[in-house]
Amino acid sequence: MKVKIITGVLIALSLMVVLSGCIGEEKTVVTARATIRETNGTPQITELVAEEQSVSALEEYRDNPAHTPGVTLIIIEKDSMQKLGYWRSTKYTGPGEYELRSELMTMPEPGDNVNVIMKVVDENGDTLDTKTITLTWQ
Repeated sequence: MKVKIITGVLIALSLMVVLSGCIGEEKTVVTARATIRETNGTPQITELVAEEQSVSALEEYRDNPAHTPGVTLIIIEKDSMQKLGYWRSTKYTGPGEYELRSELMTMPEPGDNVNVIMKVVDENGDTLDTKTITLTWQ
């Protein structure tokens, strides 16, 4: 009985040590927020803001399935057109605020220009509206 209790305590302590190392680690993501309005039933991205952020290494913002109709986020390096972030998508439910966050597969160098592209797509995946802003990487 005592051996089982001691074993359980040791396993719990080991897990706490492993997790505490991960919890303190951070990674860089890009968070983009779009305001979408509709004119005659057609979505229009009227505002797009994006920023670099540090989040817990335990959070995952990797590729997810495309939603149609949907709002998508793509991050590329402006000069080389290299994809930097994971594809992100969420269901389009009508006018309003949409926020998408993507991990970076490749970290840009300070001073690099990064294009943050948000699109609204219809049920066939065809683009209804797109907006791009450029971040100068810090």
